[in-house]
Amino acid sequence: MCSELFPPAKPFNQVILASGVASLTVRSLKHQQVIYDKIAARLGVQEHQTARERLKALRGVPADELVNSYVALGAPVVSWQATADGVFLKQTPSVSNLPFQKYDPSLRRVLIGDCAHEGTIFAHPLKAMQLDYPKLQQMASSSLGDETSKQLLQEYGISASSSPEDLFTRLTRLVTDAEWSQPIQNVARSFSEQDVFYYHIRDVNPFPGPNKGLSHHGVDLLYIFLTYQSYLPDNVAKLAEDFAKSWLVFANGGTPWKSYDKTQDGKSTIMYFGPSGANTEGAEESKMAYKGLQVCEKLLLMHPHFVTSLRGENIVE
Repeated sequence: MCSELFPPAKPFNQVILASGVASLTVRSLKHQQVIYDKIAARLGVQEHQTARERLKALRGVPADELVNSYVALGAPVVSWQATADGVFLKQTPSVSNLPFQKYDPSLRRVLIGDCAHEGTIFAHPLKAMQLDYPKLQQMASSSLGDETSKQLLQEYGISASSSPEDLFTRLTRLVTDAEWSQPIQNVARSFSEQDVFYYHIRDVNPFPGPNKGLSHHGVDLLYIFLTYQSYLPDNVAKLAEDFAKSWLVFANGGTPWKSYDKTQDGKSTIMYFGPSGANTEGAEESKMAYKGLQVCEKLLLMHPHFVTSLRGENIVE
């Protein structure tokens, strides 16, 4: 997007990607139009009104009512993605084209990574779908075909005997792998003709609450700004210092750890933050989810919308 908006002078030559990649965070104009129409209808904005009149009516809606109007979407997930509008974003990114993505040569360095339990950010919509094995099996077969769906469910240990709690845990892992970690891996691989610094967070949230003990989405915010140092265990506070130092080193053009080499097929170096306050460089294949990423690449690369449907988002191309 920046390559098209700011030719020939680009505003930066390096970037940190710490909250997913474009396949998760961008939707088509048609998709967003469906959402807009549903919300507008719920709020009493009439179709026969001009675009200017509709906009004026929406601006007059109280903020709380506007937020609550998301229930009109029929799924417990808000629409927070950017829009491929043909102006600022020319194309809708997809998981299937990430491995072949080309980048402007002025972008020289990327720092990118994920957390071990990213999918917990979708815990509420996953639970609200009330999936049991028969329903899940039917959805998978319909989207992927009988053979592929059978392979996928087997690889993730999902069966008719799975308890509701176990099924939820395994689906969260599938969402983490398919929507976060595998697309992030694809970006790292597609960019790594130049410098990529790839990381994986395994340390967990130590504070009371539903995310305690999880390396959930956003857990890095406990570290990077050093805001909670006096509340963290000593070993985790030390990890936070190392974490923040690495980000500053990168921002100032330095090398925070060994760069990622996509040609090594699992042997590439990534930085592991945690567990228990440790930060160590190690092979990518030692990542617990590494096998799952290979499964997602093999079985879901051309069927990414199946996983989004598990949390109630039905994508319109």
